[in-house]
Amino acid sequence: SNSTDVSFNTIEYNGGNGVTVIEDFLTDQAPTNTTIRQNIIRRNGFPAIDGVGIQIAGAVFNVDIIGCEIYENAAQGILVERTPLGSDGPQRVNITLDNSVIPPLPSYIYSNVQEGVLIRDAGTRLNDVRLNVIGVDPLGNPAPNGNSGVSLFGGTTDNVIESNTIRYNQYQNVLISGVGTSNNTVQNNSIWGGTHVNPRVGYDNAGVVINNGATNNSVFGNEIAYHVFDGVQVVGPGTDDNIISSANQIYANGRGVVVIHDYPDASPPDPDAPPFDLQTDSFTTPGPANTLIEGNQIYNNNNDGILIRRDGGGTIISSNIISANGAGGGDGIRLVGASPIIRDNQITANDENGIQALVFFGQDDSPATANDD
Repeated sequence: SNSTDVSFNTIEYNGGNGVTVIEDFLTDQAPTNTTIRQNIIRRNGFPAIDGVGIQIAGAVFNVDIIGCEIYENAAQGILVERTPLGSDGPQRVNITLDNSVIPPLPSYIYSNVQEGVLIRDAGTRLNDVRLNVIGVDPLGNPAPNGNSGVSLFGGTTDNVIESNTIRYNQYQNVLISGVGTSNNTVQNNSIWGGTHVNPRVGYDNAGVVINNGATNNSVFGNEIAYHVFDGVQVVGPGTDDNIISSANQIYANGRGVVVIHDYPDASPPDPDAPPFDLQTDSFTTPGPANTLIEGNQIYNNNNDGILIRRDGGGTIISSNIISANGAGGGDGIRLVGASPIIRDNQITANDENGIQALVFFGQDDSPATANDD
């Protein structure tokens, strides 16, 4: 099955997947050099509940998915995975536009029940998601995927998400998650939530979320705007050595960038604390370590420009422009139980403080439990 060309088809209403390119798990042989071009792939997988538009599974090498319209499938629009039986994960899956026509035709990936694109598993590596439109239909209307726009999960490495329009997707537009999920790059994308649309589109979403032990990932040169929650979130113990740098424009979000152990408890243990008190929580261990936030423009966010809350140390905030944040009350930089290096920034015209440093009380603010402060 090498050099297969699947082009100009309408693939719809099938009980399983629309297109599957898969390793033979008995022989460990897998297709190479597959082209999937300008197909309409929609409404597949509903009898099985979990069917996808396109599945690439096992040690498949070099698949080009170009200029397709992939929408309203029962699970993901595109799923790239090793699977438990795969001898390796897919490599060199390129999801991009078709340059053979003028103007070039991007892939539109929208209104799928789960993720627009999910790339997962250890061994799945060196894949590109580039120059696509994800969460928007061909007429430019908001058309969210039901989970992330693009998700990198479960140990996948060395993937690039570049120069896409990723908008309106529910929960988060881009998710990088899990131990071993490392050395991935998100660069030069337009990543928007839906707070500027009336009525608001998507759930209470965030822009780029890095969590659950993902390490050494980079967020470079993106426009990240209009999210109910944060533009960029780095969350959880072991989510270390991630970089948010190189002229990201992060604006009109709830907060701009947050580095936190966990999200605040809705009902903190301290009975006299208001909901979502940043200074008390049920955990005591530190969160992400060695996050670099450098060379970004972080402005006009509704709350803090940057929040560092009980990190694992080694955070550096350097050479950013942090301005006009906190229209609803917020600081340029707010620290809660954190001691980052803050240098060479321009911190101007924020609603409350330029920099505010607060103690983290742990379980509660009683002197009797001061040992966990």
